[in-house]
Amino acid sequence: MYHFADLINSADLEDGKEPDVPACVISYQAKYPSSLESTWCFCDSTFDAEDIDSLNIESVSDELAVLLDSAKLYAPAYALAFSEVNSIWPQTKKEYEQNLINALKEQLQKQNENGFFLCESRLHETGYLSKGEFVWVVKYIPEIKEVLWVSSEYEIYQDPVSKFILDESSLNKLNSIQLKSLTSC
Repeated sequence: MYHFADLINSADLEDGKEPDVPACVISYQAKYPSSLESTWCFCDSTFDAEDIDSLNIESVSDELAVLLDSAKLYAPAYALAFSEVNSIWPQTKKEYEQNLINALKEQLQKQNENGFFLCESRLHETGYLSKGEFVWVVKYIPEIKEVLWVSSEYEIYQDPVSKFILDESSLNKLNSIQLKSLTSC
């Protein structure tokens, strides 16, 4: 379920804030607006509850939920849309939702022309990247021979080309693609 959650203080976390989610949440993935001033975040949560409607959760619109489900089938759209929207501050939850709808639609509509591709990892780094894992490459930075890639958690990372099995022609195709507000991580 996609929803907004207020941020509460937490002594267990380095930044001191965590989403205020009900006890029946089994797991969640939170996306935070880039401002440290934010008092809320976006969550994709799995609940262990029969009657979710009784939990007083601030769900996103049906339109956004459908777009998010679609974008999960194409990881670059999900990651790039959040990267773009999370960089805008200040914004209300309503503005965030509308900005995310617009960004997701744009990414999904242009997926056939963007040139992103899956490539295989050469290395294993525990909790980060597995040898043989295929990840989406979304940008090549030739000056430093690094790529931006999307993880299975829909996060964008930057690493040397040498970590992946890549050919020069595929990398060159990425150079022609302009990513809005995404230069490096």
